[in-house]
Amino acid sequence: SRSTGARTKPDALRFLRASNEDGDARRRAQQSITLDEFKTSYQQYCRSIHTAKTVESSEMALRVLVRCLGTSKVMHTILPIDCERFLAARAEKSSPLTVLRLYRTLAAAFERARSWGHMPSNPWRSVKRPRVPEILPAFFTHEEYKVLLAAIEDRDFRELALFAVMTGMRQGELIAARWDWID
Repeated sequence: SRSTGARTKPDALRFLRASNEDGDARRRAQQSITLDEFKTSYQQYCRSIHTAKTVESSEMALRVLVRCLGTSKVMHTILPIDCERFLAARAEKSSPLTVLRLYRTLAAAFERARSWGHMPSNPWRSVKRPRVPEILPAFFTHEEYKVLLAAIEDRDFRELALFAVMTGMRQGELIAARWDWID
């Protein structure tokens, strides 16, 4: 709700009619843009503010969505069930991580469409975020570690591998290590 700022009833009614006309104009504007038209304008927007990799990711996600929903699909008619069906179809063909990336990219794109006035709400915000199963890291057994050390002929490299295992340091930490770090 908001104040009309009017002191008389006729002024308030004029304000109400003008507000309704503005709302009708916004709804007509929402109805006029298709998914394909949005894709084109969003890609131009992305190129102006995002890195090349982000632009490529958003272009791919929108291209796949357009292929699934159709070029003539009007933006404000896209519902959460359309988004869920799209994710389910992609989950059959892609990894869970790819599906999660598609979800994030499309949710952000549709949030921009909402802020531009192409749709009243973002349907992706009603869709449950896809889960990615946790992948446990691979570990050497004690025997495999002994075989690895025995296979390394270079003494310095063998000591580096031993140092890495004993400290749990990662490759970048090992490379950046300095003598004053050692007690």
